[in-house]
Amino acid sequence: MLEKPKFLILKSNRISPIYDGDSMDQIPLYKLPYTYKGESFIDIIDWNRDYDHIEGLWYSGYGGEVWTSDQLSNPNSELNKKGRNCCANLEKITGVPTYYYLFYNAQISGTEDVIVRTCPSCKGDWTLEEQSYFNLHNCKCDQCRLVSTMSF
Repeated sequence: MLEKPKFLILKSNRISPIYDGDSMDQIPLYKLPYTYKGESFIDIIDWNRDYDHIEGLWYSGYGGEVWTSDQLSNPNSELNKKGRNCCANLEKITGVPTYYYLFYNAQISGTEDVIVRTCPSCKGDWTLEEQSYFNLHNCKCDQCRLVSTMSF
């Protein structure tokens, strides 16, 4: 394995879905230990493929916007559970905290000035004081191992 990062992020991408959490550099899968039965990355590859398909349906407006939006943004959807399980497994194997990038649109509460700034899973505060490298995520929940970018 490569030099141990502080934390990893699983985020769908056609090249590598694993990122160094500080630098946001992609980490090729071959630099990590196998995650599926010690012999492949099929769990991560399958999740990434499923995510890409559902995200494509959502962007194109096919497949029911409510269902696709829920699959992408609900931390307990079938798709996101699959991804979070990949994260838990990778963290167990590497010993490196591994976060799941959750597609998340901030919910407006009351007036447009008040934005709900809580983790969609545990309802704890997850807004970072400073945004991450290149402002790629501004929400992080250490308890739930979720990161996201809040839309304002």
